[in-house]
Amino acid sequence: MKACLKKYSDEDHTQYDCFTCFILSHGAKGEVYGSDSIPVGIIELVELFNTDKCPSLQDKPKLFFIQACQNKNDQKDCSFDAVNDCIYYGNPVVKADVSIFMSTIPGYFSFRCPEEGCRFIKHITNEFETYAKEKNT
Repeated sequence: MKACLKKYSDEDHTQYDCFTCFILSHGAKGEVYGSDSIPVGIIELVELFNTDKCPSLQDKPKLFFIQACQNKNDQKDCSFDAVNDCIYYGNPVVKADVSIFMSTIPGYFSFRCPEEGCRFIKHITNEFETYAKEKNT
């Protein structure tokens, strides 16, 4: 997974308005599992697109949509400390314009309907289909 995203971070994104990445996998708090079942830190993946490593994305949104569990707690008894469970993301210049959208909060399951798939992904893709317009150049 990391090698695949590294390939994309090495590309020239000058002609694009933003970078969007969807990751649908299994996971644990702060990480997702690759097809080899080895966990990779979410921040490790996101940092591949920081402006110091991917300068063609400077001043452009970098959007990460992650459908993966973040532990094994059921959300019905959901209570967490927002300050302690949020991902700290440091230097605002090098790491600017990054948004990470998670299907669940840290420490909890992410739900998937066997018949209809993931609600999180379904609703996001519906929004893109409805509102995303191709740029006329």
